[in-house]
Amino acid sequence: MIDIFEKILLGAVGLFVFQEFASYILNKIFQKAEKKIPSIFGFVKNNYINNFYKVKNSEDYKKFEYEYLREYYGDYFFSDTVTGGKIPVFSVSYKNITKADSSIRDYDILGNKENVDFDFSPENHQKYKRNKYYREYHFLVGSKIKAPDRPGYMLDELICDKDGKMEQFKGYVGTYAENVYSNHVLEYELFKLYRKRKKGYRYLIKKSRIRNAMHKSVCGKDEVQEYFDSMRKSLCRGEGRDSLLSVQMLVLIKNDDNYDIKIIQRSKEVAVAPERFQLVPSGGFEILNDSVSGYSKYEVEDNYSAGCAVFREYLEEIFGIEEFEGRGVGSVNEALMKDFRIQKINQLIKEGKADFSFLGSVIDLAGLRHELSFVLVIYDDEYNNQNQFMGNEECKNRNFISGVTLKNFEKRDDIWENLHGPSAAMWMLFKNSEIYKKLVEDID
Repeated sequence: MIDIFEKILLGAVGLFVFQEFASYILNKIFQKAEKKIPSIFGFVKNNYINNFYKVKNSEDYKKFEYEYLREYYGDYFFSDTVTGGKIPVFSVSYKNITKADSSIRDYDILGNKENVDFDFSPENHQKYKRNKYYREYHFLVGSKIKAPDRPGYMLDELICDKDGKMEQFKGYVGTYAENVYSNHVLEYELFKLYRKRKKGYRYLIKKSRIRNAMHKSVCGKDEVQEYFDSMRKSLCRGEGRDSLLSVQMLVLIKNDDNYDIKIIQRSKEVAVAPERFQLVPSGGFEILNDSVSGYSKYEVEDNYSAGCAVFREYLEEIFGIEEFEGRGVGSVNEALMKDFRIQKINQLIKEGKADFSFLGSVIDLAGLRHELSFVLVIYDDEYNNQNQFMGNEECKNRNFISGVTLKNFEKRDDIWENLHGPSAAMWMLFKNSEIYKKLVEDID
């Protein structure tokens, strides 16, 4: 009996050694082959990546994603739209929607700084390389990440009152790579679950290990109201992930007796929401400019301004200024606040010819990233004629969709059928504001 056991054990060990040796040899062969015939490996890699995005952008996948999110969260956390349908975006409105008095920095008050550590060193932000799916997901998206160690502001929590209205946000400093590999990786997990969709949503939700870890505080909450309260708190916190905050803004510019709305159709080449319509500007809540020599804590703290962040995107996506895409130099006060276009906005705000207001925050349930949402209304009759507006490389041919106005936007079925979820949710926050009601009365 002992001899038989020894033979089995030796056989198992031998098989393990053989498998490891074979894996080692194959790995060496592939490494040498990749150097000698890179075009073949490049072709295989590109084909794999293209297939990933082809599946993600298919109607069948979009339908699956919608149904999965509805099963996971329930309609309660979905937002209504003007079409009468619901979208998988959760919205938190601002407690007191008032306009800025004198400057885009008036909304610095949104950022709670209590116990926020603004010291930053990229060496302390590399743990994401141990995250689940890191290597597989890096294979797909790694080449598109141009500034992995760029510091940005991650969600700690949205601070809300007893009625669930947002009062402030609290963040912490992290990097874009941490956001990608602990948060954006949700899209890869969902892609893998899509391949097993025939097993049913109950099975898929149980196997959603990354998403479930982000809602760990909700586990075990079976009573309906307790579940809703716990999930709402979970969605307003950054638990289980390093989630980069984003900023977006609805821009309306007076044109005769109407207001033009700045909206684009995203390029086919972008990774997120290709060919979907989007209200601009929109982007990550990151530091203004990259640095080779490092960042002081004072610079990182000065950039902790959602108003400055959204107007950096304003210069990039409304005026096409590329130097603000991390490649410029100078502090927030020098590079941004002294830019003549920003000074003009501040002048219009002071004179009552422009309203700059915070609406609240929206979070796409697929990606779980909060977008701090603003609205800018310019009443000045000359602003439209005195400025030349140009999109950036994220939109088709750097062009805005012409003819979209306050009067006709909700009638544009062609846009609403393919409107990016966070844009649609921001519009609904705006529609429930006094600013919207006043504008509609003025143009009627």
